[in-house]
Amino acid sequence: MKRISCMMLVLLCVSVSSAYALDISRIEINQALGVQKDNHLYFVAGKDTVVRAFLSESVVVNPAQTWAKVNKDGALLVQLEPKSSDGAVNVVDFLCPTRDVCGNWAAGTYTFEVIVNNVVKKEPADGSANTYVFKERREVRVMVMPVKANYSGTVKQVPNDKWKTMWEFMSKVYPVGYDKIKWTIREEFDASADKFNVETSDGRFEFWNALTNLMPSHCSANPSAEGCYDLIIGFISDRPNGTLQGYTYGKPTNIVVATDEDAPATVPHEIAHTYGIGDTYEGGSLRCSVNPSPDGMSGKDWDNRDKTVTCTAGRVQYPGVSATMIPATQNPYEIGGRGALTDMADYMGAGGLQNQFWTTQDTYDWLFNQLAPVTSSRALRSTQRMIDFSGTISSGGTVQLNPWISFTDTAEVACNTSGDYTLAAVDQSGQVLASQALNVQFWAMSNPPEKIDPAPFNGAMCFPTGTVKFQIRKGSAVLKEVAVSKNAPVITLTDAPTNPQGKYTIKWTASDADGDKLTYTVEYNDDVTSSDSQWMVLAADLDKTQWEEDFSLLPGSSHAQIQVTASDGILTGVAESAEFIVSAKGPEVFIETPEWGVSYKEDEDILLEAQAYDLQDEWLADDELEWSSNIGSKSGGTIIGKGTELIVDDLKPGIHTITVKATNSKGISTISNAITLSVGNEIQTPVLNVSVSGTTATLSWTAIPNAKYKLLYKSDLNADYTSLDVGNLTSLSGALPEGTIIYIAVQAYTDTALSNLSNTGYISIPVTYLNIGRLNSDFRISIPCAQFQGKQYQLILNYYPSSADQTIWRADSTLFKQIQNSPTACLAIGNDLRLNLNAEYGGVVYVFTLNYGANPADPFVWKMDLSTLKQK
Repeated sequence: MKRISCMMLVLLCVSVSSAYALDISRIEINQALGVQKDNHLYFVAGKDTVVRAFLSESVVVNPAQTWAKVNKDGALLVQLEPKSSDGAVNVVDFLCPTRDVCGNWAAGTYTFEVIVNNVVKKEPADGSANTYVFKERREVRVMVMPVKANYSGTVKQVPNDKWKTMWEFMSKVYPVGYDKIKWTIREEFDASADKFNVETSDGRFEFWNALTNLMPSHCSANPSAEGCYDLIIGFISDRPNGTLQGYTYGKPTNIVVATDEDAPATVPHEIAHTYGIGDTYEGGSLRCSVNPSPDGMSGKDWDNRDKTVTCTAGRVQYPGVSATMIPATQNPYEIGGRGALTDMADYMGAGGLQNQFWTTQDTYDWLFNQLAPVTSSRALRSTQRMIDFSGTISSGGTVQLNPWISFTDTAEVACNTSGDYTLAAVDQSGQVLASQALNVQFWAMSNPPEKIDPAPFNGAMCFPTGTVKFQIRKGSAVLKEVAVSKNAPVITLTDAPTNPQGKYTIKWTASDADGDKLTYTVEYNDDVTSSDSQWMVLAADLDKTQWEEDFSLLPGSSHAQIQVTASDGILTGVAESAEFIVSAKGPEVFIETPEWGVSYKEDEDILLEAQAYDLQDEWLADDELEWSSNIGSKSGGTIIGKGTELIVDDLKPGIHTITVKATNSKGISTISNAITLSVGNEIQTPVLNVSVSGTTATLSWTAIPNAKYKLLYKSDLNADYTSLDVGNLTSLSGALPEGTIIYIAVQAYTDTALSNLSNTGYISIPVTYLNIGRLNSDFRISIPCAQFQGKQYQLILNYYPSSADQTIWRADSTLFKQIQNSPTACLAIGNDLRLNLNAEYGGVVYVFTLNYGANPADPFVWKMDLSTLKQK
């Protein structure tokens, strides 16, 4: 009996030992995707990184027995604590509390040793030293600005500042270091003139061209020079014609709709096109050899836009979104955010929500190689004269030119190439001294792609001595000749700033001995004594001899200078001001995470994220942002840390008021708006119910014991909430004006704690008559939102006259779709489907009604009721 008992004890011990034989299956180093294309190990210096330990079974992690050692170039860099978790987990993540702690993941060779509950594993397991090499990638430089845009006569401005930090999603999904995205913010661009109407093809091109002219001329020859950008982005408020998500006519400019919910994903989407990445949505520009779209999806061939292609690389579509799927098995991971992600949709697709988008293996792999540093041999090249050229060519051979600008540079440009279209520099005898192939594409990279005619061209080419004219050729046929004048323009500044404090009008005089028409470019340099200084284009293609600039919106300096360039179409003259002083400005601070009013458990990891932009320094570094709490941390003091990203786990229990102080290189500080968060003392989250009847909205929410309530509301989903204390009330009701849009939430609170925000409610009070803006000559009607039986729809009506009836419109069935929570006012539609509209045409505003059912055989037809047509 004793022997049997001992055997049973041994078996029990073996069983228990086997049950708890924890093993670390593998260690994964993840910067966006844990499993890369073809199992590549492409790692980027300066990019946020997570170390992940995959376990053989789920366990409760003992923090005292769990850590990750990170070694760089053979020496210990940092020992990381595990990310806090509730209950048992089978994956343990190790994150840097700040970037500085991990040495900003600088370039070098890394090895890792992870211990989980005293179980050890090293990576690489064989001790090799060259597996995890973090490499430098080059900068992605983007100039961005909000635009005052013209929508068929209605001028709209971008309603909030969310666009200013839209680079952050790109920094997470691109293989670039955190500090390698140079996102330069410019003042608002005024495109309110009729010629920039974004709801006409001509207006969209003129607008794109005006933004393109903000790129300094020398950048066409040397894009990597100071003051040059990979992309210019103009942010507009709404979709042109209610449908266009964004567009470009080619490098270097894109237009993006700032208020689109997925606008942060549109930014890397558009920039990726400049590196040769195709779309992955139905009907897009597909590049199957680089980043295939889902099998069965068709679109325009990237290399031949007149051809339709379908990719067959085995990619799968994300459910409900026109995009390639990133399966969860590839371990997509958002560092400084949601952490491990599920199945995701490719940001090169379309039709999804922002939180659904991530990067595919194909795109990440391609961009890693495209962004490899470029070595330059410019110092070995001599200075040469060049011409910065641009214009348009129609399919019929008509050429229109922008003013060209000549300059000198050491850049290397093509001087002996030819193509279907060619620019040639020709001497007096007709001999070609230099030539360059022109890239002319009769497709706009819009969503969806749009056929354009004429198409733009631009670039830089050698301007050899002896050139008397330039020719634009199609094959051997000369489409356009541009003569080189004998004399360059002469320009003199007559009124230049000395110490401007706000708006100042710069004036000049200019002449041209050949009588050529002159145009002007005005530029600003904030420190001409620095070799790294850059010229910023304030205005281009001017035909007047003055320009008013607001210097309160420009970087401050003690050595600022203005430069005005006159062009006769080819030759240029330049005038520069004396150095002058512009007052330095303070930084602008944005707290991004957490949102206002979030509740946390005591000792829970809390991610704090903020950014600060400064006109002098641009985006401030980690050590220039300081976080404070009115209550402070358990370790003492109200200063809780520094950095653009900070993880804290020792805040005292209670309601915290959190601020960030940003200080620039001039010593000027700005303190952010405060956010409130709650630690410990948890209380329930109320559940909000919203109903709308006519113009009356009713709110009610669940009662929380011993709590009072705050109502949080905003009219723009991307804006910050406004808070209203409603005391003990648990319901509200009232009439609202037509056209009201409100997003609303409720928060419960006590003296010591806040709840999390309730679910978000949406209120839309439809309008009886919808203002659709200006009608163009095609009489196309865009209705961004029509509300019928409580549901919202979007439709486009094309003018559809016949010889028998000139008052017919037909809905485009391919663009008709149901939408949710429209950010703009909806037209109220009854059971008769009548459309009551206001529109401006020829400078006159009209009121009219379209009646449904003019053609019983066609369910998409409306007919104007001429008896309702009248001037408003």
